Amino acid sequence: MAAALEREMRLQAALQDAQTLKKKGTADDLDELVTWSVAHTTRDD
Repeated sequence: MAAALEREMRLQAALQDAQTLKKKGTADDLDELVTWSVAHTTRDD
């Protein structure tokens, strides 16, 4: 029972996240940081 409830809660959170992304889009103030991080890190880090 607890696993089913937890699964439902994750589903509801995911649906809410998807709705937010649809409304606001994916761009945010972290895009530059992500771009820099990808360019300056290695798999060994």
